[in-house]
Amino acid sequence: MRLPHVLPSGYNKQIKVVATKVAYMNRFLILELKKRAQSIAMAKFNQVNQIDKNLDYMIKENRERFTTPIYAFVTFDCQEGVARCD
Repeated sequence: MRLPHVLPSGYNKQIKVVATKVAYMNRFLILELKKRAQSIAMAKFNQVNQIDKNLDYMIKENRERFTTPIYAFVTFDCQEGVARCD
């Protein structure tokens, strides 16, 4: 039985997926978290409370968007794997 992540090659060699990374549409969430960290570092705790409210709202309203993958970065063990994906 062949595993789904191992592709057969024309040279009787298997092409293997070495690593995968998935990206999400969460840029605005990350920016808001950075603002929160900066506010904590500068001891501006009144801003932290407002940012926490913004984060709660963003997560409630955009949960689907933040958890849906938009890109997959795949690393193969040889260049032929990349060529086959084109």
